[in-house]
Amino acid sequence: MGIFHDGTTDSLQSQFHKSIEWSVQYNRIVGSCVDSPLFREIVPSAVIGDEPQEAGYYEIYSSIARQTTKFSWYQDAGLIHFQVISVSEPS
Repeated sequence: MGIFHDGTTDSLQSQFHKSIEWSVQYNRIVGSCVDSPLFREIVPSAVIGDEPQEAGYYEIYSSIARQTTKFSWYQDAGLIHFQVISVSEPS
């Protein structure tokens, strides 16, 4: 899970999330972005040990809304594709 509290890391995470193009397809929220070192740095499941992964799960936590969003992702032809799996109720 990515939880960030310092300005530098928050800025990198924001830059990464802004690079994703989102759409709704068949009642699913999906997105894609170019595979990049920034993706590999921000998403914890993108690299295990020193090995880049081809698919995984990722979640982010909003401390303002106290809400967790879970995504699945996979790599295909130089793009990273995302799908929103779940969004928790705000508390």
